[in-house]
Amino acid sequence: MTAKAGQRWSSLGMLIGGHAPIGNDARYYQRSPQASSEQRDEAWAVMEEAGLTPTSRYPESWTKPWQSECITCGLPRIFTVQQVYDGRSCSHRPPA
Repeated sequence: MTAKAGQRWSSLGMLIGGHAPIGNDARYYQRSPQASSEQRDEAWAVMEEAGLTPTSRYPESWTKPWQSECITCGLPRIFTVQQVYDGRSCSHRPPA
């Protein structure tokens, strides 16, 4: 397919939702920065408010699992910060 004089050529990839051409907003291609200390502190506060103490390093995202321990029953739990923020928490089942 060739463009007629005065028309801009468009790739099929762009027509069906492919990548933007090189030179457009370069920020789109950059990897997202690691979570700031404020984001970590906020995530930690969400977990503690739900009765969970994180036992591993912050996964840098609210949607990735974060290992923690229930403050009440002491059992290990794995939730995302988003799940905890939405109301999910330990059900305080006794250890088997």
